[in-house]
Amino acid sequence: LIFSFFLVTLATYLNMREYALFSEFSLDDFKIGKVASRDIVANKDIEYVDEKATSEKRNAVRKTIGVIFDKSEELDEKAYRGYETFTQDLLQIKESSQTVDEFVLNIQQRYPSKFDVQTLEKLYRNSVLYNVVMSSLSIYKRILETGLLDVKKEILDGYDTTNATIIYLYEDKTEYKYIDFTSLIFLHLISGYDNLDLESYINSMLIGYPASYNDVLLIITPFISPNVMYNRAETEKKVKEELEKVPNVMLKISKGEKIIERDFVIKEEDYNKLKEYKSTDSLVSVKLLIGYIIYIASCFALSIFLLSKEIIGELVEVKYLLLLLLASILVYIELILL
Repeated sequence: LIFSFFLVTLATYLNMREYALFSEFSLDDFKIGKVASRDIVANKDIEYVDEKATSEKRNAVRKTIGVIFDKSEELDEKAYRGYETFTQDLLQIKESSQTVDEFVLNIQQRYPSKFDVQTLEKLYRNSVLYNVVMSSLSIYKRILETGLLDVKKEILDGYDTTNATIIYLYEDKTEYKYIDFTSLIFLHLISGYDNLDLESYINSMLIGYPASYNDVLLIITPFISPNVMYNRAETEKKVKEELEKVPNVMLKISKGEKIIERDFVIKEEDYNKLKEYKSTDSLVSVKLLIGYIIYIASCFALSIFLLSKEIIGELVEVKYLLLLLLASILVYIELILL
């Protein structure tokens, strides 16, 4: 009797596994584009995250976040003082040099690797060099104030570049300012962005000036460096904070829903549902299985009571009980396999 009880319970469990249709098939049997050989029906409610939709939603939010940069006022002042010293040396050496060769030699000794011979010869022959130098000082300062940036296109493409945040670093304080990103100057031109590169910016500042003032670019370029730096840590921190506010896109599989339908081509959406369903903790509902076991035990108890001597008035022989029990089991198995 006990063996029969466990046999019926096992048949019930296997039927529930078969109902989920994972006892005989794996995900490899349900590839995208294949025609399904049979139905797969959910035996419970499942809610899961739509990873693709959630990722797309978060990427959209990410592109609304502006980049964060650092700008040190102390370093800007140091750079300007260094450039100012150079311009004073340039004018002094020009004044003291009797020949172009002497000028070239003295500048190259004082500032090695900064200028080639042709550039220095051109500067020596510029009749308004003093005015050019004075203009370069003003433009150099303006570049530092505006901000010179050298950053990879791949970084910018991941963010909102209509605005940006600059963290101004002073000796005793830090200040956050929102700016128009297009106001920043690029060291080199980056396709797809409206920002001026360094050369174009300097040329725009010299509109209306004589051609001799074009030497401003030759003087500034060797002494200018990017002073606006991409702050990866602060930017990613901001991104993380904003993305944490974005809720997951949830999808639901309802009990009784056909995840895969027989004789239909399996689509990506169907496959993803099947994958999520398979990944759930249990393919058989524990509550449902316990319910079946209690029901079967109750049926066995009722059968024993109905076949007892107190009910039918005589003792049933064991062989008839076994025959009746076997017949009941076969009928039950046949029913659950339909």
